[in-house]
Amino acid sequence: MGTLKTPTSALLFSSILYRTDLITFSNVEKLFTDNWGTNNLIFKHDFFPMLDYYHPEMGGDKKDYARIFIVSLDLVDRMQLKSAKLIAQKLEEQHFIDKNRSVNFDIGILTLENLQLATSKNFTHRVYLGDGVYSDLTLIFQGEAYEKLPWSYPDYAHTEIINFFNYLRAILFLKIKKV
Repeated sequence: MGTLKTPTSALLFSSILYRTDLITFSNVEKLFTDNWGTNNLIFKHDFFPMLDYYHPEMGGDKKDYARIFIVSLDLVDRMQLKSAKLIAQKLEEQHFIDKNRSVNFDIGILTLENLQLATSKNFTHRVYLGDGVYSDLTLIFQGEAYEKLPWSYPDYAHTEIINFFNYLRAILFLKIKKV
């Protein structure tokens, strides 16, 4: 019989897609910091193949879309994934403009073993966390780097994004080691 142990902490992050004609970068950053703290790293990445998926719901001209990652560098308990998703959902709803979503927060956690995204949609590889929230296993750490899975979203499978998360994992490792 194994011994029950508390897992190591994680880093909370959000991939944020927003319409620059409806909400500013500063406002988006403030939404994140007001809810998840100010000790953050911001990464801008233009590769977003899911834009066509979000466009019907967000509307507007695709040239007005921007995407950033904001990562809280404070350690969090992995169980915060669900509550962070529920907060993100409320933030999105509060920032509807003319029936369009002005901002989309994809919330996730980065652990030493994997990267998980929070979602409201069930699927075969997703685990139910409660309150309508599922955890999507998106990347796994194998050998010396995160690796994509057959169902990983194309943007999370992108080499530059995986390298970014590998960098964050090194930060996470050092932070856990200090605790």
